[in-house]
Amino acid sequence: MAGGMELRKAEELFQRLQKLSCLPVKGLYMSEPENIHEFLCTPSVIRLGILEWLCTRIYPPLQEQFSTLKESEGEEKIKGTYESCFFMLLPTSMILILSGFSPGHF
Repeated sequence: MAGGMELRKAEELFQRLQKLSCLPVKGLYMSEPENIHEFLCTPSVIRLGILEWLCTRIYPPLQEQFSTLKESEGEEKIKGTYESCFFMLLPTSMILILSGFSPGHF
């Protein structure tokens, strides 16, 4: 079971997503911190939608990539979404290292 701090953080995140008009949580009503924590921390289609929404707010061109993934199978969509968001948040130097370039090459 999640501790008090985790429950508060989950509740704050949920409220912030609603204030930002995050489409996957729009119209959802939850008041119990345990339910909010479970909702945000359990893999689901809605949680994947939240990740997509966040990533496209940071980098709008990803919307096109996500729209093609929506027609894919669930596992492939999750992997594609994760990779897109993961690499979007990394500095260029880290992406080059992960791609096989040594620090001396850039």
